[in-house]
Amino acid sequence: MNARFLIPLVVAGLSLVPYDAEACGGCIYGPSVADAGPSQNPSVVTDHRMVLSIDPEATTLWDQIEYAGDPNEFAWVLPIRGAVVVGLGSDAFIDALDKRTAPTIVPPTVRCKQPPPQNFGGGGGGGSSSMGCGCGSADDMESAAATTGGWSDTGIVDASPPDEGVVITERKAVGPYETVQIHGDDSESILGWLRRNKYVIPATIEPVLNKYIAEKFDFLAVRLQPGAGVHAMKPIRVSWRGATPMLPLRMVAAGVGESVGIKLFVVGDGRWKTKNFASYTIDDNDLVWDFVAQRSNYTKLRSDRAGLQDMHAFALETSDDYANYLFPGRDPGEPDAGLNMSDGAKEASDDASDAVSDDAAPAADAPAPYDAGDKPPVSDTADDVTVAFGKKSVRRITRLRADLPARHLNIDLELEADEDQGRVSTVRRVGKQTGAETQCPFGVESVSVSSTASPLTTDKAGSAACAVSARRSPLQLPALAIFGLFGLGVARVIRRRR
Repeated sequence: MNARFLIPLVVAGLSLVPYDAEACGGCIYGPSVADAGPSQNPSVVTDHRMVLSIDPEATTLWDQIEYAGDPNEFAWVLPIRGAVVVGLGSDAFIDALDKRTAPTIVPPTVRCKQPPPQNFGGGGGGGSSSMGCGCGSADDMESAAATTGGWSDTGIVDASPPDEGVVITERKAVGPYETVQIHGDDSESILGWLRRNKYVIPATIEPVLNKYIAEKFDFLAVRLQPGAGVHAMKPIRVSWRGATPMLPLRMVAAGVGESVGIKLFVVGDGRWKTKNFASYTIDDNDLVWDFVAQRSNYTKLRSDRAGLQDMHAFALETSDDYANYLFPGRDPGEPDAGLNMSDGAKEASDDASDAVSDDAAPAADAPAPYDAGDKPPVSDTADDVTVAFGKKSVRRITRLRADLPARHLNIDLELEADEDQGRVSTVRRVGKQTGAETQCPFGVESVSVSSTASPLTTDKAGSAACAVSARRSPLQLPALAIFGLFGLGVARVIRRRR
């Protein structure tokens, strides 16, 4: 079964649509795998769709994961710095971003030669009406068993005792999910808490977690609440303070196979590019349209260009300014209300550690409770467009894409402002072609690409259609004139008889 789900990351967004699961951070395994033991076959993450909204006051990430396996097994762990705001995102927002920013190929226009005249009227040849025309998007053309512990009503055991070094800074039910923000003093404490709460940590991911812990990261742990159905899954959105143009790719390594596909949509006030990965664009002059296969070589060019960098590269596919009204903020039918707290779910605790009572005065020599800091100025009930665009009606959206081997998921992705702030259009016009002869029974008269009026028509959903004007034979015009005069004569006769 394929699953895909979505998590905004300001921190991130997590959701599941039928046969798909979405999230960001490390996709690990939950109670069903923990109870089954190491013989359970794990899910494999195949693709991520991520959205990163960067603003001086806050950064937000949505990350949609597609994987093969049982969505009920899903659990997610994200490294965070300080307190974060977790809310529900929407599938519709990510889908609209993907469709509107996708490259669209405009193939050359082919005009076929006319058939030789056979009799009066020119043989009825009308040229090609739609022959040799095909437009579409570039994409279309183209072992670790957990040590279990106690299980509470919400599925989360109480905080570890103070001497075990773990502090729960927030525990909250967000829609169908249980979310916990934890702080730990060392790897043993944090890994121990995750295992006691039936988060299965693969042996290959333990070193990654240890590095994040050594770098003083806290963690957000997310999974479905007990009894929550897969179809209740929605995107999760996570937000943190400040402009932090970085993605935790090291945690993305959790659950992937030999490679993983990543689409990243960066929403900001200008064009962004990768800082510690190579970046490249596809030149329209290199595009070739194959009239036999009815597709371009765009996908192959992207793979070849990345291959020159040992696949350690992102394609900058498009970058343009978009108005906020072009995108839905919520899924269809979603009420403009707050979070959907499930019945029986434990209410969110305050930011203090569960290990410390509100009215209990700490001993004189006891350390102060851990302070995760202020949360970002982002509402957990705001819709996705409000979070991504803020008070601005127009923002630049840059689309980056890569197919990264697992060996390159050893560093986090860093972004920086591009020195070139020009637009990279979604419309790509192909100037070269092959196989046009097979489309025309009497040969090709001409192949051209319009530089002004494009034959491409794009609707709001991002679909495209191509139109080729028919070229009339010189003998057709006299024939049409004769037929027209004949029609007028017949009409006059009919009038006289009346």
